[in-house]
Amino acid sequence: ELRADGNNARTFLLPRTGRPVHLNELTFGEAGLGSNVWDAGIALGIWLQENTHVVLGRSVLELGSGVGLAGISSALAGAASITLTDVDSNALLDNLAANAARNGVDATSAALDWAECGVAGYSPLEKFSCILGSDLVYYDQAAALVHAVTKLLAPGGTCVLINVKGREGVEGFAQLLRESGQGIVLAEHELALVHNFGRTPLLLTTFEKHGAALAETSTSAA
Repeated sequence: ELRADGNNARTFLLPRTGRPVHLNELTFGEAGLGSNVWDAGIALGIWLQENTHVVLGRSVLELGSGVGLAGISSALAGAASITLTDVDSNALLDNLAANAARNGVDATSAALDWAECGVAGYSPLEKFSCILGSDLVYYDQAAALVHAVTKLLAPGGTCVLINVKGREGVEGFAQLLRESGQGIVLAEHELALVHNFGRTPLLLTTFEKHGAALAETSTSAA
């Protein structure tokens, strides 16, 4: 459930703990598709509270963070560190940092262009033991997203993505991950977010990269 706190502010009450997450949204003119919270992001934030073991004590990267709901939810679920990313936009990145601070979360916000991950010779400065993303597959984003996931995920790491069913590329995305040869698709589950305005059908995809998992601390970033 959520309530409006002002023109650009929304508060989400997380399940289990009932802890509120306070977020500032932007206008489409300021931040494009990342300006507000989408249904898949709400679903991922809820799912993380019900499956805290996925992020507990791990370094977490959120792709296409928007206003940061899923990344902040992972911090409150016990992630060791949080990196929130989106396109190179001062408005988006400044708002991500501010939203993390509003909720007492120590997070890094950074620009990330998925297309760069597919360039020959690309080597990231850091890899993460968990990658999260919501509503990221649309138009021609699927191939670039596969590059981002497989290049930025640490050996033995887990990626959790929730996308809206019916969007272009969503139904075939898991197969692209399989064809990368970098890991295994653990599961695909159909979900739905039901709210006052209707029902949004979703697809949850979990992926694990080949290799031994890296040891990490269990301290929380919250």
